[in-house]
Amino acid sequence: MNTNPVKNIMIGLLSGLLAVLVFLTVQSERQHTLTAAQESNILAILEQNDITMFTSIPRDFHPKQELRTQRHIHDIDVLAASFFGNAQIDTNHEEPNGNRILSSYDTGKTMEFFAQNNSIEFEIEGGLLLGDAAENFTKSAAAAEKLSHYFLQNVLGLDPNLHPLHTNNLTHQGDYVLTFYEVYRGYILSNNQIRIHVTAQGITTAVFSRVTNIGFIDHQSPIFSADEALLALLNHLRVQSGVEGPIGITDMQLVFALPAPSQTRAIPAYLFTVSITIDGRSHLFNYLIDARSNTYIPYHIRIT
Repeated sequence: MNTNPVKNIMIGLLSGLLAVLVFLTVQSERQHTLTAAQESNILAILEQNDITMFTSIPRDFHPKQELRTQRHIHDIDVLAASFFGNAQIDTNHEEPNGNRILSSYDTGKTMEFFAQNNSIEFEIEGGLLLGDAAENFTKSAAAAEKLSHYFLQNVLGLDPNLHPLHTNNLTHQGDYVLTFYEVYRGYILSNNQIRIHVTAQGITTAVFSRVTNIGFIDHQSPIFSADEALLALLNHLRVQSGVEGPIGITDMQLVFALPAPSQTRAIPAYLFTVSITIDGRSHLFNYLIDARSNTYIPYHIRIT
């Protein structure tokens, strides 16, 4: 029996199906990719409003899932042992709101756990030097990064490879503020953040916030493109907040963030690092725009 005609028909059908799939894939890529014209238009609008873009604009805005998280259970006693070492803890009490404060008078170290936003703040009067820096520390961007990595690994118990350095900013005083984020499947988890302030004396403050990541859930939902998110940021800064003077956007990332500390479903959001002039000096702030609704998430934090 000659089956060649049937084979030819099957090959033709498969070739046609493949062509359709390729066409649909190309169309999807075009539909969810920022065009050169869109990028040019938004840059012109920003320039008209005295806002300068110093970083690249994310081009991909394919539909995204949400990320399920749960409250992270910090082992305060283990962290305290790593942070204070053999030093005597003179103050150790829990406040009615769930916050816990530990401090050592001899070392000038204070560690405070904020229950409501699941973060811990470390303060070290006179600075903290660890590892190689304990013997001979000369302040520089590279030395600050190395010292911060040691703090992540040996005090917080984190793998620096899973919490890459996001920014290393120089303050007006000549100190460094380093920000690290946990990354999951290529996306920053903005609630899993470590921010460390390094002076010539070493680490003087560190803020560590964390939630436990469970994984992506539900179906993919459409998100707004980066140019629309930039318009939302412009509206929030200029119209709603009344920020005046030149503004610089130094970083823009598509991340996952909790809309509120009490929630557990992290949503896709655009994270901006923005330079704003206050009293003649430029300061850096982080802002979040909900990528699904293109609205400002009530969160901004001053970095420097």
